[in-house]
Amino acid sequence: MDSGTTLMDDLLGVVMVGVSRDELIRVYNATGNPEGKRLEAKYDSIRASFVASDTASSVVATERLNALDPAAVRQTMIRVAHDRNNIRGWRWEGVYVLGITPCANPQELVFGPAADARDTYAWAQQRLARYPSERAMLEVIFTRSERPGHQGVSGAGRKLLVGAADVVGFVLRNRRIPGCARTLLGAL
Repeated sequence: MDSGTTLMDDLLGVVMVGVSRDELIRVYNATGNPEGKRLEAKYDSIRASFVASDTASSVVATERLNALDPAAVRQTMIRVAHDRNNIRGWRWEGVYVLGITPCANPQELVFGPAADARDTYAWAQQRLARYPSERAMLEVIFTRSERPGHQGVSGAGRKLLVGAADVVGFVLRNRRIPGCARTLLGAL
């Protein structure tokens, strides 16, 4: 979980540790090893103090986000990425969402990501990425809107829109236009 770059990595880490801990306690208790009761009591104590703490309420009571307001989503994701109190996977998800925001903003669609997104990516390259592979992953995320989505587009109207986006993107030498068109139309 501490080394993951996605929420799925974090979830798998939590599940693996939880299953392993529970089985270790079970083995200790079955063999009469007193370490099982100590480990169980320690875990119960930590869980109880977390539930009673302010941390638990801040984790559970996340701010309400209007997903239909791209500016609010953008600012929230920038805050999420920069907040060291968030788990790594959630911080990476914040950066990932910024990779698609040019598709929801006509100015960015034409001229590229705004300064706040570029600054967040520069910061992430220096502070969030630890390895060359993670820096390469950030580059893929940052240019996400310039690549077509993997979803197929069906229907004559959608294919016509994608074709028009291809032509406009070619004429303007702007890969974001066809990339966003394919991503958005393929997701609908």
